[in-house]
Amino acid sequence: MGDMEKPSLTPLYAMGTFHVCMRGGVGEYIRFLYRDEDLYYWGMRELEKEEEIIKNNMQSLLDEETVYFNDMKTRPIVEEAYISVPRKGFVIYTFIVNFRAIIRPGKNIYLNIYEETVADYDYEVIWRFPRAAREIKAELGVPVHIKNNTLFFRVKKGTRVGGREKISFVI
Repeated sequence: MGDMEKPSLTPLYAMGTFHVCMRGGVGEYIRFLYRDEDLYYWGMRELEKEEEIIKNNMQSLLDEETVYFNDMKTRPIVEEAYISVPRKGFVIYTFIVNFRAIIRPGKNIYLNIYEETVADYDYEVIWRFPRAAREIKAELGVPVHIKNNTLFFRVKKGTRVGGREKISFVI
């Protein structure tokens, strides 16, 4: 993007999937769907520079959060960013994020502290835990659905979110 030229995007929806690995670590896949108001991305052939920009922007946002796993501070790292243009007037940003998390026998706790805000769009999040996980609990400020080793929640546009997220599970 040039200094004067920036896309005019309206956020429509997002989906985040977290996968907790027994070997240590959490893999995150986040997708954002936007309306591309001025068709900024339509017909663009080379997206690598744009992907680097959104990768850096997402990393800056994640760096504003304070994340702990089992009382150890960890840092989510944006590994990759991709831009897709599924049809005229729409764009999808996809991010692959990882952070270190040492899984231990007994209770494990994920804690994320970030600035409280109001959701600008609807979004859904799935956390997938190891098969051995049980007693999955979450304090997220929204209704949570837990089935087997999967946690799911949905946030509607206009919902006040943030401040603190806590998820625990037992191995």
